[in-house]
Formats: sequence, structure tokens, C-alpha cells
Amino acid sequence: MYLNTIHIVDTSCLNNMTDTMRSMSRRQRLSKAPEGVSTREKILTCATAVLAEDGFDRFNVQSVLDGAEVSRATLYRHFPDVDGLIEAALIETFRQELNRFQNLADELVERSTDNESFRKEVREYFETFSTIPAVFRLRRAHTFALASSRPGLAATVAEMQETVTDKWEATIQAAQDKGLFRQDLDTRAAAVMLQAVALGRIVDDTAVSHIGNERWANMYFELVDRTMMVISH
Repeated sequence: MYLNTIHIVDTSCLNNMTDTMRSMSRRQRLSKAPEGVSTREKILTCATAVLAEDGFDRFNVQSVLDGAEVSRATLYRHFPDVDGLIEAALIETFRQELNRFQNLADELVERSTDNESFRKEVREYFETFSTIPAVFRLRRAHTFALASSRPGLAATVAEMQETVTDKWEATIQAAQDKGLFRQDLDTRAAAVMLQAVALGRIVDDTAVSHIGNERWANMYFELVDRTMMVISH
């Protein structure tokens, strides 16, 4: 319920990943940390994999220990308790997922040379973005709610969110410098708005009937086109 770390961006990549995962044993999937990583990183990689495969409610510390090939004593030398391990895995998951789409946006701006090609790229970006499963938004909202009663997690989430917003603002400024976004645009407010609209789709996720990916992508594009992009003459 809580985690599914596969962030749907490229469906072919997703299919390849799924096929690979199916061909691996559970121990292999949980032991896929690269050579040379620290013990803490290996434990965290395994914890993230366990959350992805079993969910928050069925999270099993023994699976992490087996996958990382460490003792319980070793785990607790790196993490204060199970909650601390889960929280660290949640933050790492979000960091990786958010960075993927951030990197795609950076690449989009970098290769755009004129307003029309930029509009086309942005529309395609939102069409891809619309395929992200609802569980991603739901678990992010769940983490925010969890942070309200856990000061340590709240501080970490706040720091991560600040970094994400900084990166989005830098991307928007880069587009602005290339004449793709309005020069009078409040880049900080725009960075917050883009994230708020994306997460705000949770309103539709939890409804009885849904507008669907195409309508959501079209409306998201219209919002950005009308409020942020340079008007073509």
C-alpha cells in the first residue's frame, strides 16, 4: 500500500524492469546494491526494495537483514529503530522518483530551441506524467501526514521539499533565460504551483469517477501554457 518505487515514465523501461524482477529470486532482488557501497547504503537499498515489494503494512525487518546479509545488531548501529529505517527508505524513494522527472524536465528545456517545439515537448511531458499511478501521490500524502507527528521525519521531508522546489525553480529560470517562459514570471511561485497541481490530482484519485489521464494532461498543459509560457505572435 505504501510504496511502489517503479515510477512510470518510459513504459518499455518499466516492462524490461518487470521482466528482470520476475526472473530474479527474492533474495537477488533484495541484494542488488552495487559493489563498494557502505553497509548503511546496502541496508537502505534492501529496505526500499522490501517496501516496494511488500508494502508498508507488511514490512518485515528480517527480509531486510536477509537481503543485506547483516545482523540485527548491525542494522541498529546505522538506524535507531525500525521506524527510522522505514522513514529513511521513504525519503530515499521519493528523492529518486522526484529526481527522475526533474531530470526529464531539465533535458526538455535544454533541447528546446523555440516556443513551438517547447510547447510540443511540454505537452508530451504531461502526457507521460499523467501515467504515474495514483499510489505514488497517495503514499506521498501519507508520508506528509506521518511527518506531522514525527519531528525527525518532518525535518527531513521539509529539507527534501526545499531542495526539490529549488531544482524546479532553477529549471524554470533556465527556460526563462531561453525566452520560453515569460520574463515577469514569479519562478518560485511557479515551482510550487507545478508540484501542487501534480500532487493535487489526489482529489481525482480518491473520487468515485475519474477524469482520466488524457483530460488531466490537457488541463495541466493548458494551465502552464496560459500562465507561464511566452505568447506567440
